[in-house]
Amino acid sequence: MFERHSSKPSSAGRFFAAASIAIASPVLAGFVTLNLTPKVNSNIRTYTGGTFYPLGGQTRDFAGVPFALALLNGDANSFGVIQLPANNTLTTHSFSVNVFGATRVYTLINSAWGSFGANNGKVEVFGSAGAYAKFDLIQGTNIRDHYQGSFQNVLTDPTVVTSKFNNDVLDRQVLVLPAAFRSQSITEFRFSGNGGNPNGTGAAFLAGATFQNCPADLNNDGQVDDADFSIFVVAYNLLDCADPAMPAGCPADLNRDGVVDDADFSIFVVAYNDLICP
Repeated sequence: MFERHSSKPSSAGRFFAAASIAIASPVLAGFVTLNLTPKVNSNIRTYTGGTFYPLGGQTRDFAGVPFALALLNGDANSFGVIQLPANNTLTTHSFSVNVFGATRVYTLINSAWGSFGANNGKVEVFGSAGAYAKFDLIQGTNIRDHYQGSFQNVLTDPTVVTSKFNNDVLDRQVLVLPAAFRSQSITEFRFSGNGGNPNGTGAAFLAGATFQNCPADLNNDGQVDDADFSIFVVAYNLLDCADPAMPAGCPADLNRDGVVDDADFSIFVVAYNDLICP
């Protein structure tokens, strides 16, 4: 058994140099923020009441989840978002990503205006081996107007968490991913929809997206325990992901660099000490 809070297991044939490694929160375990900067097209600090919104160009926590806030055209006084059009033109914004073992996707989505019950679009996530998940953006359910003084201010989904900025809000949605994503990489994130003005449906905007993963759960049972450690040790002793004996996809290569080594162990031990996947 691998003792929790230990930095060096004793059951591996190859020596773990991890006893001398300072364990830190790894990039690939926990939260991975999406950079919206290449596609932002509007500055919500110019919207009604928007001067109270934070500035872009920073990573900011929203109810325990970090989001990378963008700038519009490099303007230091902006908070750049992807605004869907206020007309009936279907618009899709697609991002190539590479996040292995994801469990959840968090978004910051509101609307410039909207009508209760309207479907303003959707968020879609695609896996490397066919996994797929989506949620629709429904006014009054999981999205609403950013300004709490006009248009549609109702929100009924209990999983949505709100951050207030005077009379404006940013609402954080969560998409719990199917178990198939545990053994795949997210390769694409899509935000799409249409406004419909003047037909009265609404125009959503995306202010941030973040992926949460648990790649060290090697047997996909929702926790990182001794069973996962046994799987990890076998891969660690093989080392090279190209070894024919390595499990398909080389899941123990937690930093996706082609080998299972001490860098991967430093990621594994953090998740092992947490035990339960997020």
